[in-house]
Amino acid sequence: PYWIGQRERAEPPAGLEPLPSFTWEAPARGTEPAHTPLYELQRQAGAQMVRYHGWETPAMYSTVPEEQRAVRTAAGLFDLGYMGLFELSGKDVHLFLDSLTTNDVSRLCVGDSQYSFLLNPDGSVLDDIWLYRVAPSQYWMVTNAGNRERVAAWLEAVRAGEVRVDERRPWSRALAAETAIIADLTSASAIREARSH
Repeated sequence: PYWIGQRERAEPPAGLEPLPSFTWEAPARGTEPAHTPLYELQRQAGAQMVRYHGWETPAMYSTVPEEQRAVRTAAGLFDLGYMGLFELSGKDVHLFLDSLTTNDVSRLCVGDSQYSFLLNPDGSVLDDIWLYRVAPSQYWMVTNAGNRERVAAWLEAVRAGEVRVDERRPWSRALAAETAIIADLTSASAIREARSH
């Protein structure tokens, strides 16, 4: 895990071999865009649709001044259905998240959220995310649509101890990875199923 300011160890602890680097290749996409559960409602409301990272999403309903006025005098809604949504749970899952993100996850109370960054092994940003603490040992992570599949692969590879999390200490593993449970809740049916348990 990353500990800012910690000096790297010269030698790995006994018995630990360096882990391979994470590699990922985007899957081939079909020509038909995906749609969120609100797609038909948006089209019926007159949305001007655009393609965004394999999804057909609304860009605008009327004019910018009209939409701005509507949001300031009533309400505005943003369909997040195309963004990545992951549930992370299990014993000490906050330690797993602290190993991979830039903010202190343990400071979140149930019902709180925080903006954070999901890091690559070299400390660069894989994605900017929102973390929500749903229960004492349960968090939801919202990722950008364009990175959803890559984030899913990264989280699972780290959880399984298959890839390095620190370039300078390639034998390091994420804390509490063996107890972390990760579920991709991107689809509406997955969210309904998760709520039923």
